[in-house]
Amino acid sequence: MKQKRSDLIIIGSGPAGLAAAIKAKENGIDHVVVMERGERLGGLLHQCIHNGFGIHYFGRIHGP
Repeated sequence: MKQKRSDLIIIGSGPAGLAAAIKAKENGIDHVVVMERGERLGGLLHQCIHNGFGIHYFGRIHGP
């Protein structure tokens, strides 16, 4: 297995992980790796137990 050098490894690509990666690059950290267990970046609220954000404002789950 080929090894790669990283200055910072961020676990999770939710909003906080992506924001941390951006700030790290802005502050001069060159080799930033974001690790995600899912197929896509962006994260997912696995603990979410309601029908969706904005349902009370828009009357449906997926917004306007």
